[in-house]
Amino acid sequence: MIWFVASMMAAFSAIVTSIYNKLRATVILIILSTLLGILGYKGGSYCYYWLKQLGLPMCIAVDGASVLLVLLSGIVSAAALVAARMLNEEREQLGLAITSIHFTMIGLAYAYSLPLFYIFWELMLLASSFLVYLWDKRIAIQFFIYMHAGSLLLLVAIGILASEKATIFGSSVLVTGYGLVAFSLILVAFAIKLGVFPFHTWLPRTYTSLPGSSAAVISGIVTSAGAYGLYRLLYGIKWLNLPQSVAFTGFWLGATSAIVGALAALLARRLGFIASYSSISHGGFMYAGLVSLSRLAATGALYIMFAHGIVKPLFFLLASILAKQAGSDDIRDMGLYAKTMPLTAFIGFVTALSLAGAPVFAFFPGEITVIIALAEAALNPIAVAILVTALFLAAAYALRYWLRVFWRPVVMVPRRLPSEPPRRLLLVPLTLAIIAIVAGVLPAPIFSLLGAMLP
Repeated sequence: MIWFVASMMAAFSAIVTSIYNKLRATVILIILSTLLGILGYKGGSYCYYWLKQLGLPMCIAVDGASVLLVLLSGIVSAAALVAARMLNEEREQLGLAITSIHFTMIGLAYAYSLPLFYIFWELMLLASSFLVYLWDKRIAIQFFIYMHAGSLLLLVAIGILASEKATIFGSSVLVTGYGLVAFSLILVAFAIKLGVFPFHTWLPRTYTSLPGSSAAVISGIVTSAGAYGLYRLLYGIKWLNLPQSVAFTGFWLGATSAIVGALAALLARRLGFIASYSSISHGGFMYAGLVSLSRLAATGALYIMFAHGIVKPLFFLLASILAKQAGSDDIRDMGLYAKTMPLTAFIGFVTALSLAGAPVFAFFPGEITVIIALAEAALNPIAVAILVTALFLAAAYALRYWLRVFWRPVVMVPRRLPSEPPRRLLLVPLTLAIIAIVAGVLPAPIFSLLGAMLP
């Protein structure tokens, strides 16, 4: 309880300093709130009965997945604020929106009862809708409708679980009748949140309507939180007598999304759309791993959540820098940039290999764990083969992006190549690239963190 209050107070202070446009103080407070939030790990649990007559408690606790979410939120929030200043992508109240999202992430990570979880979930959706609204009012309305459609389904599911006296994570629910309805609603609600096919149409529109720093927050924190929420609802509740057909349906949904997103990314011509469609593909991987209800697959899916939260902001920030230097984010207008932008090319190389799921880069440990776990679980071999195919397609679109932008152009025409941007502009993407490499080279600490908390 002490760490929770201290972390929330530091995050709230960051909101206050952001209103006064104090970047340095805001970043320091975000880092402080993240460290305080992590210190609550394995600190037991605390419950307060908000409406005792209805059996609605407010409980907090922290496990390994919570630590990972808090850490991810702190890294991306601080990086986005610094990048927005350096790339001239600031807007009035931008800091307020980003710090508010970070504040809700800490609450979401600590929430260990359904009422408290839903409160912070709804606050997160409002804060993220506000962030989108700052840049595009029309897209913000669409984003709000999609997100709150999923939120309404989640609210109905929580109401059903409350009627079954399952309001604290760790409770048991018999999956018959209304219990089956609740489980199905949860699958649909988080499919919308993760942008899983066919509920994905909001995602590319939203991502490409935002500048790189804001897209980094929506993709790296808000969308990744969908995987955390799905984990918390599926593994925090003990679903008794669950029909295999329900989990198989969700598994197929994830596998389909993985390959559809990869194909769309392979055909995309703008960097923003390549990043967006690859998010749909990786969202499918996370979804398939979690709904399989395999402990090992869930561990891999949460690892992908962390990798996604680092690599997608890296990609969007890199795309923003390339667009500023070259005047376009269309890969048909690019080529040979490695000659004049060597450091940018290195960051692009790390981004490409991470997206491709190459060994020793961020996505590889999680993706290979999901594939092995699903194969061992003897689930539908065709769906597993689809996921493997999606990995090869990821390598194809990552290689295409890397070659078209930094090496051979589509059409050889005389033109002046853009120069390397100032080193300060590359500081944030380079930091994220280093984290992506470390996450791939040293996966053991994260796996140890996740393995200790799964049921």
